Amino acid sequence: MCAETGLGERKAYYLAAIGKKIEGLPIPNETLANVGWTKMQIIGKLLTEVNWQEFLAVAEAHTTRDLKVIAKGLRPTPGMKTVYLHLTPGQHKKFTQAILENGGEAKGVGIVNVERALMNVIAKTEAAS
Repeated sequence: MCAETGLGERKAYYLAAIGKKIEGLPIPNETLANVGWTKMQIIGKLLTEVNWQEFLAVAEAHTTRDLKVIAKGLRPTPGMKTVYLHLTPGQHKKFTQAILENGGEAKGVGIVNVERALMNVIAKTEAAS
């Protein structure tokens, strides 16, 4: 199937899982196309016959990042900004060490609570000056 459609295995798996979850729900194809598979992946496990319209409306009105927050039952913070870093391997090693020493936690192959840890580093720097 992947070779025929040009989809990668991972994306095909996600699409199949989403398809199974929404099977039987009267969701218009146009709405599915507007929401997109990434957002459907986030809300798919939450959809029921009762709430699907509400969740799809929320998904159409919010960014993927905000939708992840909402799906956890939290409220997204308005005006959030994203910072991308391009680090050398040595810089990345130092960055990772600083984050882990200041509140970040290793999870799988990544790190969680990076923002909080980085703000802890900044607070220590400000207190030292």
